[in-house]
Amino acid sequence: MEYSYSLKPTKRTVVDIPATSRLLKELRNKNGYSVKQLQEIFGFETPVAIYAWENEKCKNIPCIENFDILSKLYKCHVEDLYILKQVDFSNMESVIINILNDLSIVFFCSTKSENNWAFL
Repeated sequence: MEYSYSLKPTKRTVVDIPATSRLLKELRNKNGYSVKQLQEIFGFETPVAIYAWENEKCKNIPCIENFDILSKLYKCHVEDLYILKQVDFSNMESVIINILNDLSIVFFCSTKSENNWAFL
């Protein structure tokens, strides 16, 4: 069975990870929590995850369960903890290259047929 995906809508809404990372750090500071306190609240052995969430170059954000905990700590809605942006997918080749660069993936194979992409 072959799967293909038509990219008719050229703009999509995605999480703006760098902006979300900055927001999470700002909210932590505004609400008076230290990284060490969040580490203890979440039960993490080290603070690495908290620092990764707040580092816009890391490209990590909390999972939905952790967003839920943060929303309770910061007394806000989960939707207030992340920032969205529109991404133009009309040039799929450049989008894939950017994603690969972000993920540092070495090997990737694809074939293009009109507006359909098949990933091998």
